[in-house]
Amino acid sequence: NAPLNIHCEHGDVMPERDSGWVHLFATNVQEAYDLIFVAFKLSEHPDIQLPVSVNLDAFILSHSVEPVTPIPDEAAAKFLPPREPLYELDFDNPRTYGTMALPDTYMEFKMQLKEAVERAKEIYPDVVKEYARISGRRYSFFNSYMVEDAEAAVIVLGSTYGTLKAAAKKLRDEGLRVGVIGLTMFRPFPEEELIKALRNVKAVVVMDRAYSYGGLGGPLYTDVVAAIYRSGLRLPVKNVVYGLGGRDFRLDEAEAVLRMAVDGAKAGGFDTHVQWWGVRM
Repeated sequence: NAPLNIHCEHGDVMPERDSGWVHLFATNVQEAYDLIFVAFKLSEHPDIQLPVSVNLDAFILSHSVEPVTPIPDEAAAKFLPPREPLYELDFDNPRTYGTMALPDTYMEFKMQLKEAVERAKEIYPDVVKEYARISGRRYSFFNSYMVEDAEAAVIVLGSTYGTLKAAAKKLRDEGLRVGVIGLTMFRPFPEEELIKALRNVKAVVVMDRAYSYGGLGGPLYTDVVAAIYRSGLRLPVKNVVYGLGGRDFRLDEAEAVLRMAVDGAKAGGFDTHVQWWGVRM
């Protein structure tokens, strides 16, 4: 994946999106802290038993300073007591079973994996509700700002949600009915909940900090388009690919994307399906 770049984009995590892991995205440092507790609770649940990845934007969140309110050690210990594994490693008598599956059993293993990932979506609301009782901070499948009466919405992963939210607030003051959604849970994908949130909008822009090269757009975009199509909604959807390699996405650019979404709603569509934002060619 040349050239070498250690700055923010989502191209590193997207290759793992179909591996059978649960994926959560933080929009700020407080969420990154909180979602670690949620991740362990999900991962260790006897009906899941899968890795959970908490994704946060490099440098934008990992190397910046933000206030964080931790939970007391006693509350953390109660929320995450010592794990009692379903299957223990016996160091004195090590053995391995079932590490190979032939064609007559392999698909059944993968069906079990599919069901375990999907159960994470069912269990997640109870986990975040329990965490809210000790932290005072409630999480859902996604963050949502002013979408209820919006005529256009922008959907995103990660810290850009905060930039878009600030821009949307400014445009609301101008009378533009725009809204923003920042997914917290990316895998399993919250299809029904997202469609319910979009029921009143007339156009959607999906922003991706990654791209599926040779495909039809960014990973989040293709998921959103599929969900909208399966729901029976007929909404125009545009993909904005942005911020690769850590390129900055400023407040004025967020305003421009939101205005573009509103223009698409008024026009009943967009002139292109995919736009690479700010590319210098």
